[in-house]
Amino acid sequence: MRHAVAGRILCAFLLAPGLLWAGEAEKVARTIESYLNGLEKDLIALAGRREMLVRKVTLADIPIGQTMEKRPELITVMRVNSRGLVVNEKHTNREPGREFRNLSNQKWFRETSDLKRYYGHLTTSTARHRLFWCVPIKVQKRSGPYRSGGAIVTKIDLRTALENAAKEIRQPFLVFHGRRRIFSHAWKDKELPGASEELTIKGMDNLRVSVSKTREAAHLDDAGPASGGDKGAPAADAEMKAPGVPQPGADGGEVTRKKGELPLMLILGIVAAGIVLAGLAALFQRLTSKRHKALVEEIDKESSPFEYGETVVMDRSKLMQHMQAEGAGQPAVSPAEPAAPAAAEAGRAQAAQPAPSRPRDPFKETRIMSLDQMRAEVEADINQKLNAVLSERTKQIRKEAYGQVRLTFLKNMKSYSVALGAQIDKLYGLMQAVGARDPQQAHMLQGIVGELQKIRDSIEGKPGQ
Repeated sequence: MRHAVAGRILCAFLLAPGLLWAGEAEKVARTIESYLNGLEKDLIALAGRREMLVRKVTLADIPIGQTMEKRPELITVMRVNSRGLVVNEKHTNREPGREFRNLSNQKWFRETSDLKRYYGHLTTSTARHRLFWCVPIKVQKRSGPYRSGGAIVTKIDLRTALENAAKEIRQPFLVFHGRRRIFSHAWKDKELPGASEELTIKGMDNLRVSVSKTREAAHLDDAGPASGGDKGAPAADAEMKAPGVPQPGADGGEVTRKKGELPLMLILGIVAAGIVLAGLAALFQRLTSKRHKALVEEIDKESSPFEYGETVVMDRSKLMQHMQAEGAGQPAVSPAEPAAPAAAEAGRAQAAQPAPSRPRDPFKETRIMSLDQMRAEVEADINQKLNAVLSERTKQIRKEAYGQVRLTFLKNMKSYSVALGAQIDKLYGLMQAVGARDPQQAHMLQGIVGELQKIRDSIEGKPGQ
């Protein structure tokens, strides 16, 4: 019995700190939620002011300005009428946009037209989180049903809202979005995250609050002013929007991509276009070279004498020797043929019967000799002229083909170079626009411009600098 009681006491002693930390985390989360609920009530009260329904639109600027002074986390407040036209607009960090622009095609306007509130979330290129809350303006004529009279559209800086809410909290705490820390209050480097509690903020999910394992509350005067960001921690990366929540643009419209992605996508598109153009130029040059080589080979085959049969040149000395041998009644003997032995020659002469000699026909021999010589001379002349004509024609065809191929290649290279130059000019303009605002991005753009210029120089045949 004593052992059971001792075990219960020990368990209670071990679990007490955890329960205390869990209670502190829940208290912090409820305090933040209470502050944001108060902000929502102020926006609902603003939407219910009579100034939002009068014809003179400048009267609505007064309560809008008062609400923004009361709530410094409000960085943008707009009023749109029932047709979706912007009639009032105030910003804390920039000038208002174009008056009476139409935002009726936005999703949040369709929601508020049905007298529903809209809650969204977006992340800027500098990893600042914004809440996008829209409250409908209700109109009622006499005792009839309510109808939409427009909407109050707001952008809320989450970090400023957390800083203002933290003024009522003495406990050091962290706020996480997923696994990323987006806010810290009175947090020291030696602190370790303890118990956590889910934080509910309309328009943004997957939020948690974590308190320190140190039970002693850190006083704000001792810990210094409330920090809107954790200096000891790396800056949070730009998060994606909450699931199912569209991102509004600067004029209250929806944004399908983050602002920080637009320059990056533009740069990647230009680089990809340059690489594709360079690849096409190299491929075209290779195909042109192959076609030119094949054309030259075809021309060489056509100009070859073996295409029309081998030309046989008659040996006149051998022909004269053969004719003289026939005139003497003896067979023609080749100079390279060895002489027969005298004994064998005598035996053959005795064995052979002397054949009667046939009468010679001098006219026939003279006629045959003249035809052979004429044929040889005509063939030689024809071959010489044919070779000369073929050689001249081959040179002409080669020259024409080379000129045509070179002209086509230069035209294509010129068009590629012009297109690439236009992309480089666009990059120069973007680099000048971004240079003053983001030197690091401008330096990256300058490197990309240099690479594209090298590709253009290689296409135009300029020496590398």
